Amino acid sequence: MDELANRILQNISSGVIVFNSELKVIFFNKSVNQYFTVQISQGIILGDIHPFFSQIKKSIEEWIELSQAELKYYHIYLDQSENQFYDIKFQQLDEEDQYLLTIENVTKTVLKEKYIQIDEKLSLASNLARKYAHDFNNVLLALDGTLFLLNFDLDGTETIETKSIKEPLAQIEAASNRAKEMIGQLNLLSREQMQTNQDFDLVVIIQQLIQSHSENFQCQFDFQNHTNEPAIIFGDQKQVHLLLANILKNACEAVENPDQDRKIPCIQISIALTKVNSEIADLVSMMSDNSFYEISITDEGKGIALKDISKIFEPFYTSKQQKGDIGLGLTKSFNLLKSHNGFLAIDNQAGKGIKVSLFLPVKRKD
Repeated sequence: MDELANRILQNISSGVIVFNSELKVIFFNKSVNQYFTVQISQGIILGDIHPFFSQIKKSIEEWIELSQAELKYYHIYLDQSENQFYDIKFQQLDEEDQYLLTIENVTKTVLKEKYIQIDEKLSLASNLARKYAHDFNNVLLALDGTLFLLNFDLDGTETIETKSIKEPLAQIEAASNRAKEMIGQLNLLSREQMQTNQDFDLVVIIQQLIQSHSENFQCQFDFQNHTNEPAIIFGDQKQVHLLLANILKNACEAVENPDQDRKIPCIQISIALTKVNSEIADLVSMMSDNSFYEISITDEGKGIALKDISKIFEPFYTSKQQKGDIGLGLTKSFNLLKSHNGFLAIDNQAGKGIKVSLFLPVKRKD
């Protein structure tokens, strides 16, 4: 490799490795060490740098043997705990028995794509919800009018014949009321919510929700406040209350109805001040210091099956068995977080439980 090429490769941000057909490193630039925990040196085997290269060793050898131009791997996790995405590309070089490997962190691009995909799905669902909520409401108006007239005609009559009519009418009325509730949920998804913004304390809201959920669910709550001070944000208090209530309700339902011999399940809740990396913060907030309050809610339920984890933000998807649940909980949560320049992260362990972390930006100091 000539001196000019060497100087260029040493000054690019992507990691660069040149290796031979034995998969031994011939050259590497200074940027590559930021991608791997192993200290790279000349002569080291690719498989000794990271297990990923051992897993694809056969593919690399076949690629070399077939003299193909490129071999690419997109959006690769090198470390599951980091939640970082990488693109890795192999290329042939003009020099004999020399091959180029480049690695680039594409986390920001991937997150933007995922964020846009979710946003587009929600926008489409919002338009559909608006249309069908309007149509269903018109049908219900006619149904309610007919029910009113029938009940009015039957009022005060208690014959065997009218009793046999009143019972199914009551069932129809109950179904109509449930349909109205579902239309209300559709309207919540479709409508642009007006925000009444003010300063408020997240800790107070969490404490209120713990009290109300303790009365409605068979759960214990372990709340850890790591802020040591009021957690003040600027936003719509009612909407944030609804947001947190949605997530906490999901956690309680995930562990509800424990076995008789099992102890009462415990929901872990914590709040802490944290900073997120600039790639994530750029997606959701214009804040310069990237400071967020992280609210984590962890349950001891069964978690989400791996085959379903990619669907959880899709409108109308639900894994619950409760009658009437139409699967808008996380969709509403996503919308409410987005309107407050926040985001959420999910740490799912199928069969063991789930941790939902909500991030809301700290109020700017003027």
